[in-house]
Amino acid sequence: MKFVQNILFIIVSLSVITACAEPQQPIATILPTTVVVALPTAEPSHAPAESAPPTTEITPATPTQPSTIEPTAEVLPGPDCTVGLPPTRPDMEGPYFLAGSPEKASLIEPGMSGTPLLISGYVMTEDCKWIPGAKLEFWQADANGEYDLGGYRLRGHVFTDENGRYQIQTILPAPYETRPRHIHVMVLPPGQSGLTTQLYFPGDAPYPELTVELSEDSQEVAAMFNFVLAAR
Repeated sequence: MKFVQNILFIIVSLSVITACAEPQQPIATILPTTVVVALPTAEPSHAPAESAPPTTEITPATPTQPSTIEPTAEVLPGPDCTVGLPPTRPDMEGPYFLAGSPEKASLIEPGMSGTPLLISGYVMTEDCKWIPGAKLEFWQADANGEYDLGGYRLRGHVFTDENGRYQIQTILPAPYETRPRHIHVMVLPPGQSGLTTQLYFPGDAPYPELTVELSEDSQEVAAMFNFVLAAR
């Protein structure tokens, strides 16, 4: 029995020695495969850089023009500017001026009696420069010599145009009590103090320098008067 155990021990030992003596089979090394991806070469961009959204363009508002009255008569010649222009003489306002009159080219109302009168002229400075946008207030008595004290009958205003010209249609007034025929006028240039005066008619005018020039045709009487404002 001892002999058999020894034999078995020798055989096992030889097997172990043989196994250790055999060269070991190398273990395959798995290396990660490098995947090369070809990227396209970026071309230089020739497009312009993106700019900010354009600002909306705002069209400037058209400057406001002074209100004008379209003339119906022929354009009147201006004064002789080669000579000095004396300022228009002021005259009393009287007790019957009413503020807030309407702007209108004609003071004549339906059914109103009286001879139609068209008043035209210019508003200018002493050195013969037109004054555009000047406001002219008119008020007067009617064909019976009476004033409207409760409303705006035969009261109104107009503005000079870009050439300093004004025009308004009304009627010839009758004398008021002991006073001769007259029309009250207040001239108010933009941004300046104004002039208060009166217009009179040939034959009964107390002041020659405030007397209008009259001409007549088959339809109406035309009067011309230029207002000259003193330098301020």
